[in-house]
Amino acid sequence: MEVSKQLESTRDELTFAEVEAEKANTCVLRHEEKIVSKPSERAEIRLTDALAMAKARKKELYNLGARKFVVFEFAPLSCLPDIVDKTKPSTLCDEQINGLVSVFNTNLGAKLSKLKSVLNGSSFVTAKSYRLIHDIIYNPLHHGFSDARRARCASGVDGSGDCKPGTVPCQSRKSHVFWDRVHPTEAIYERIASECFNGKGLCTPMNIVQLAGKRGQVPEF
Repeated sequence: MEVSKQLESTRDELTFAEVEAEKANTCVLRHEEKIVSKPSERAEIRLTDALAMAKARKKELYNLGARKFVVFEFAPLSCLPDIVDKTKPSTLCDEQINGLVSVFNTNLGAKLSKLKSVLNGSSFVTAKSYRLIHDIIYNPLHHGFSDARRARCASGVDGSGDCKPGTVPCQSRKSHVFWDRVHPTEAIYERIASECFNGKGLCTPMNIVQLAGKRGQVPEF
């Protein structure tokens, strides 16, 4: 009962963090054409911009009273069907682009540690979801998935094309990694959420249940 109350009290803070993670992810996806055209130059600039934006957003949330944050790594963006269709790599993903995403994720931890030191009473949990998603894509059967390439609601019979109104998605809802050309399925999110909520390893340095029970400074308004 006590844990439930703690989770309820931090729900808004955690929701804020989820929204900001989605904003950061959207920031990169909006510039995917530039990432594909000049990976080594444009992607580094965009990922640096995303780091700066994430830092600014966290400060805004802190000033609004948030003290507990869950921040997700970028997923392996070049494994998205949309990117794969454009770059046509010889492997399942374009690992050159993923290498740049990994640079962002590595810098993310250092940035959050520095941010924690200047935002008094704040706590940050990093959801290290990149490696999990990457491993699922390369070893889907091991993780209970049968298709790591085609989107569930794709309009083309070969798994290509965008989702369209009236299109009937495939029936095997839990067997696919991707819902559409840029988003994983509910099954992937369920796996991440379950491990991050009360598991070990995916979310560091603690899971969400532990974060909810962590005592911190009460914001003053």
